[in-house]
Amino acid sequence: MDQHFQVRIRSVFSYAVRLVDMYTRGAPFRSSLSARLANHPQVPVCKGDGWYIFTDLPDGIYTLSISSREYMDHSMSFSVITGSTSYTESIIYLQPSPAYPFQAGDSLVRGRACVEDGSPAGGAYVQAVISYERDAPVRLAEGADKEATELIVASKKGQVDLADAFLLETPTCKGTIIRFASPPKGRVYPLTEPLSFAYPRGTVLLPLLETHCDDRGEFVVALPLFLEKTHARMNIEVRREEAAGFAELSIQAGTTQSIGIIQMNRPK
Repeated sequence: MDQHFQVRIRSVFSYAVRLVDMYTRGAPFRSSLSARLANHPQVPVCKGDGWYIFTDLPDGIYTLSISSREYMDHSMSFSVITGSTSYTESIIYLQPSPAYPFQAGDSLVRGRACVEDGSPAGGAYVQAVISYERDAPVRLAEGADKEATELIVASKKGQVDLADAFLLETPTCKGTIIRFASPPKGRVYPLTEPLSFAYPRGTVLLPLLETHCDDRGEFVVALPLFLEKTHARMNIEVRREEAAGFAELSIQAGTTQSIGIIQMNRPK
């Protein structure tokens, strides 16, 4: 007589991370994507929509390394404590690399950064700030005091995405980079950090786009879709350690613009 046994294997949830394409705000391309722990052999389970799940990890601190041809490399650390009720998932926004499969008609700015001896500035941080000639899509609907922990925002683009970063700046107020901590309640957006300065009603939130140079010093900045019909300029700053370089250009929607080489220099 044959005997049949039913075996149930239970796994204990350890950590979950969602990878998001910063340009499309959807799941990333998976053709060349690798998500691996630097100090553990376990391979995560991909659950779709960019979610990667780790189970049965021993207690400890782990480093997750993400590499892909289409995106800039990214790494993060997280801890696992058995039985902990603390936050056990996160979202990582992946920045497109120069090899990203953009489509015809996407609005792009491409460039290359070099240090003083002409060698590529691999890994250099790239920050692009967009300023407007008119029709700024996002403004403060109410003034904000110093140390404010939330902003009341008026946006023509609809709800502002939590992945977006902005620069608050007026002729009389120093610039402050802001990020939103959680979804808004109406038009009220909580900030990740309190404001360092006060800003009046109508202050424009200048979109701040961030990426890095690849090993060849090349970078690409992809303009958000809501800027396509906006008259604006872009100021680009490239930094690595103490060296910095700058460029400025007018935005042309639906085109790929090349700004050539940005020479980075150390302060004298």
